[in-house]
Amino acid sequence: MNATKSRIADKFVVRLPDGMREQVAEVARKNHRSMNSEIIDRLEQSLVNPQFEPAQADATNTEELKSELTRAYRIIDRLLQNAVPTQDDIQEVLHLVRHSPLAPLHIAAVGA
Repeated sequence: MNATKSRIADKFVVRLPDGMREQVAEVARKNHRSMNSEIIDRLEQSLVNPQFEPAQADATNTEELKSELTRAYRIIDRLLQNAVPTQDDIQEVLHLVRHSPLAPLHIAAVGA
């Protein structure tokens, strides 16, 4: 936006919860844009698509999923190496499957 448009654009002061400014700044930096551009883009996305989930939530979910997958792969590796799973191994795999955020997606795909 050029300087003239910037001076006449609507301005609105927003109070952000503690820590949110830093979160917006970090995401904007990762996306190579200003905080203002990041905020405007997210507002536009949420108005166009009410199902839009912010990237920060996705990033958090991604890290949680990576952690769960790492644990699951380690268990699977142990199962394959041992050939005879322990009761604890079986219980841990069942727990991961039942409590995974992807469980509803898997159940829907299997039921389809």
